[in-house]
Amino acid sequence: MFWRRAAKKSEDIYSPRNYYEILEVPKNASQDDLKKGYRKAAMKHHPDKGGDPEKFKELAHAYEVLSDPEKRGIYDQYGEDGVKQRQRKGEDVIYHLKVSLEELYNGASKKVSFTHNRICSKCKGTGKSTKRKQDHRSCHKCKGDKVVGKEKTLLVHVEKGMRNRQRITFIGEANEAPDTIAGDFTGDPVTFVLDGLGMPMYQRPSVKGKLYVHFTVELA
Repeated sequence: MFWRRAAKKSEDIYSPRNYYEILEVPKNASQDDLKKGYRKAAMKHHPDKGGDPEKFKELAHAYEVLSDPEKRGIYDQYGEDGVKQRQRKGEDVIYHLKVSLEELYNGASKKVSFTHNRICSKCKGTGKSTKRKQDHRSCHKCKGDKVVGKEKTLLVHVEKGMRNRQRITFIGEANEAPDTIAGDFTGDPVTFVLDGLGMPMYQRPSVKGKLYVHFTVELA
């Protein structure tokens, strides 16, 4: 993935299309379930077999979004509009979050602090002085940069059973810029990549190894 901005609990969040219904799978479907649902529906609606080409394109798009963990997370939280907004130009901010094997197995919550750019509240992102006779001068708050750095603390939730290198994404918590699209999804995403510390090594528990252990067994 991480803390998350609250989303409206409404069935209309997926309006006008529900990607899960398009693939005929439940919202908690696994990646294997998504693949099976897509293949089954694609065979049924393939244009070469008399199916509707537009329906086939819709299936492909739904699968393309839900098969990507990051896009799926955005869709689950913000619906189709969130996916569209995510496709705009902008840079992601990625942090690596170290987690123990125990935390991956049992789940955990971690506070993470970082600094992100916010549009200057004084000049509203123009970089210029707000005084009439000094509009040719730089804003005294942001020094003409149009943005100011602010510290942000997020509560990242590592859910039970999450995997090493899995990502948790939060929309609108990265850097803002004056030309960012306005609206509910203003700002680029912050993504946390889980870095598993691995299994404690035998006789040296302070040293972490890989997530598996080799044993040599002698057969009598």
